[in-house]
Amino acid sequence: MPKIRTGMCAIVAHIAAETARLEALVATTGRSIALLKERRAHRRGSDGAD
Repeated sequence: MPKIRTGMCAIVAHIAAETARLEALVATTGRSIALLKERRAHRRGSDGAD
């Protein structure tokens, strides 16, 4: 495989890995936000405070 093609494959692999990492971060952040909203709603329901 030509040297340029090998370099391009490495770039594509790096971008794919970083994309997967960012997608996992977005999913984790979404779950954290949902849990915080649930916790906040639960606290409001139990003591009536904001």
